[in-house]
Amino acid sequence: MREHSHVSMSGKTRNLMLVSILILTAALWSGVAGIRLNGDDFQYIASLAPIQHIGDVFRPFVTPDYNRSFFRPVANMTMSLDFLLFGWSGAGFHLTNLFFHLIATLLVFYFARDIFKLTERESLWTALIFGLIASHEYNLVVDTARADMLAAIFVMAAFLLQRRGNHILAVISFILALLSKEIAIMALPLLCWGKFKGDSRSIRHSTALAGPYLIITIAYYFYHAYFTQPILESEPLSSGGAHSIFAFLQNGSYSIGYLFLPLDLESSIAILTHYHTSALLFGCMILIALIWIVIRERDTTSLRIYVKPLIFALLTGVVVFLAFERWRLYLPSVGAIAIAVLMVSRTSSRFFRIALLILIIPLGAFHLYRALDAEAEWRASTSLRDKLKENLTQILSSIPERPLTLGIIASPTKMGSAAVMQLGQSALIARAEADRISERNRKFGTTDSVRVGSWTAVQVYALDGTEGFRGLEISRTGPNKYLVEVPSRSNIMLYPSMLVGNAISRSTAMTVGDSIVTRDYVVVVRSVELGMVRSMEVRVRDTAATLISFDDQDRFDRIR
Repeated sequence: MREHSHVSMSGKTRNLMLVSILILTAALWSGVAGIRLNGDDFQYIASLAPIQHIGDVFRPFVTPDYNRSFFRPVANMTMSLDFLLFGWSGAGFHLTNLFFHLIATLLVFYFARDIFKLTERESLWTALIFGLIASHEYNLVVDTARADMLAAIFVMAAFLLQRRGNHILAVISFILALLSKEIAIMALPLLCWGKFKGDSRSIRHSTALAGPYLIITIAYYFYHAYFTQPILESEPLSSGGAHSIFAFLQNGSYSIGYLFLPLDLESSIAILTHYHTSALLFGCMILIALIWIVIRERDTTSLRIYVKPLIFALLTGVVVFLAFERWRLYLPSVGAIAIAVLMVSRTSSRFFRIALLILIIPLGAFHLYRALDAEAEWRASTSLRDKLKENLTQILSSIPERPLTLGIIASPTKMGSAAVMQLGQSALIARAEADRISERNRKFGTTDSVRVGSWTAVQVYALDGTEGFRGLEISRTGPNKYLVEVPSRSNIMLYPSMLVGNAISRSTAMTVGDSIVTRDYVVVVRSVELGMVRSMEVRVRDTAATLISFDDQDRFDRIR
């Protein structure tokens, strides 16, 4: 086996490389400044309002989260501060995300070097890949996903401060990590791993160090339960991965696959619907090959370097195995990327090193392209969302009756991989009404006197963002009956908004005749092509609702 050099580079060279990494990262993601506010921004700003002065910024510490399952006052505080400073400017919110990402990227270098014990050169590569990897798209373009970034920053800071003997600051950083996102609790077993050597003295020392963290975690658990619900009842722990080993492993394979190959919506749906088994087998083969590359070294000293990043990735990534969501990859990706760097850097086989390097070149180019493409998709989708907000304001202005329920027959959900009205549909309508009736609402983010609700029957996905929603048609077929359809071989896909009381997953296969019954409507699948729904019939049960629908002219029209 070849000897691996641990010679450190000069401080000047290292600092120059770090600055270069941060400049490249900032350049790649600078396009987020052109992205406007997202749908869930309207949900959270309304829940944090009124935001009039600096005192309002700290209100999230003493009030429940918009999502009653969460308590994330640090992340919500930054949202309030952004609104206080930038108002409704999406650029300010997203540049804040980029600022946090640059801090995290810088910390990844020191974390890989000082905690994972990688060489400075390997740590620089880890930081570079972390900064540029397209899998972090969602955390940069969706403001509420900054909770994962903040948790990662404070978790890494806690480790580094603990290692340097700054125990009080380390504990404070751990508290801030917990108050940013619950995933930080998974770092607790790892915080003192460098001090434990198995002898009685190190056991006592590790126990003494772990004591404050344990007390804080217990206090946080009860505090979290007071504001929301017990952590053990949270969404990931009640999802499929928590009750099925197959779902757990499936989510894990999705997580690893998406981290290194962040496919767009069209490609991912094709894999989930047509090539699911093939993709799973291929992924298993790749995983086996990579494990074989590692264990063939047969050198315990060499293999030991993988232990810390592997344990870190598994513990902090277990929530992604329970319920896969791309924004949850942010913290565990630190360990996963470090492992990938080690596999290239420390393999003794020249053949495998060359093969991996050849693979990295197109993979790196793909990540750069995907990051830029994702930013463009989000700019287009949020621009459309702003257009729809103005459109909804006009519709609401033309209807004097209040209270009012808008029944949306079909609503744009995504354009490419970027959300249009996926999460914030009701919040967007409430925002349009709030801004229309009161300048105070617009200025301070409140939704006072809003008496408008809504429901949506069919979600519309435009898989190709460049083609958008062209070809979507809605026609009336009878009393309170409507047909939503798209052309054969269209890039548009239809889904019912709800399935058995839960938001439907894109991986859920729909067949002709499937029906979804809610209090407000009934949706029946009428045609399916290549695994994708092409037409759906909507039977409206809420006859008091004012019906509107989205069309291929990228606007809502009232159905009379």
